[in-house]
Amino acid sequence: MVIFIVTLLSSLTIKLLDKRRGVQHYTIAHISEGLNSAIINKYKVEHYHLNHGRFPSSNNEMHLPAPEKFKDRSLNSLTISKGGVITVLLTKKSGVENGAFQLRPSYNKNKGFKWKCSTPNYTKISIHLPPCEYLKEKEK
Repeated sequence: MVIFIVTLLSSLTIKLLDKRRGVQHYTIAHISEGLNSAIINKYKVEHYHLNHGRFPSSNNEMHLPAPEKFKDRSLNSLTISKGGVITVLLTKKSGVENGAFQLRPSYNKNKGFKWKCSTPNYTKISIHLPPCEYLKEKEK
């Protein structure tokens, strides 16, 4: 009887761990989808800068749909703001409703474009998406 209980508990523990891992991978997959959408628009921001000598300040200025028009299974919105900053708000499937990350561009005529990815929501983002870093929100 003891062996049966130990075997049953071990089986349940493994299944629970598998489910947790699955949720983690599922979450990272949705964050990655959001990042992919941002990367596509990253190149559009670079192209805009090369043609206009400055970064765009809005979706409208770049002739992109309104931020909420990007909504899909992973994204709530994608916004281009002052300085060409791309902000992605993700759905609850990412693990955080309206979880955000930003891509911030800089440009040096000798070195080209450089982008910094950060998030105030996903503490372990650098493990799964190394180019991104977690930045704790400023305390109010």
